[in-house]
Amino acid sequence: MHICVVTASGVRSLSVDAARRTLGSSSDIVWIDLGHDDREGMRLLTDLVGAQPDDVDDCSNRMPVPKLHAYADHYFSAINGLARGEDGRLYFQPLKIFFNTTLLITVMGPTSTALTPDAVHHDLTLIRERVATGGLRPGSAFELVTAIRLQMLRTQQSLVTEAATRAAELEKSIMSIDPVKAETVLNDLFSLRHDLQTIRTNAAQTHELYVHLIETLDSQEGLMRLDVRRLNDLRLGFSHLRNTVDLEREY
Repeated sequence: MHICVVTASGVRSLSVDAARRTLGSSSDIVWIDLGHDDREGMRLLTDLVGAQPDDVDDCSNRMPVPKLHAYADHYFSAINGLARGEDGRLYFQPLKIFFNTTLLITVMGPTSTALTPDAVHHDLTLIRERVATGGLRPGSAFELVTAIRLQMLRTQQSLVTEAATRAAELEKSIMSIDPVKAETVLNDLFSLRHDLQTIRTNAAQTHELYVHLIETLDSQEGLMRLDVRRLNDLRLGFSHLRNTVDLEREY
């Protein structure tokens, strides 16, 4: 479990007790990052957020379909990132997030054994480094959540760029290879198509989730308010990613 407080002047680590005191007396952002199998950390979801039992249970499950639950005092989301495993295949980074105005709790897992720890935590590590160096100064926990989700989007965009390069290389191979041996290229083609389909499905589901959230905030009273402009940025970003993958897949 990693606990820190994000202030206007920088970041510093905290103990659990110090985090409780900070939440009760400051507008600074407390970020708690933990694994789904961290029992002490998981108890904080109930103690500090008042998380619903079903949402807590979801932290121990692999969620192929994203979820987002809005409440009067906090939000819960389960949206997957993507990372390449040691076997070369793409796997989900199942990141669950709980947040209110000043508290963010990120819960990672469970993940595939094909993913290294560095691959699992790649996006969160980049955000933590940006915050530590001053490249990112979020004014609220929601702004920090937005930065994390945008980093996940950028990572998937990089995967599409990688796929486009592979497609071009395969095209050259197909044009020059002996027709008798052409079937050996099929495995590479199927692998590439699988990658694109995985990215496309994840992007489409995430896009629909943000569309639903924006509509819910517009029509339902009593929910914790969010900056709809940032939600629209995420919605448009994942819509563009989905469209880009469609083009590459068709190619």
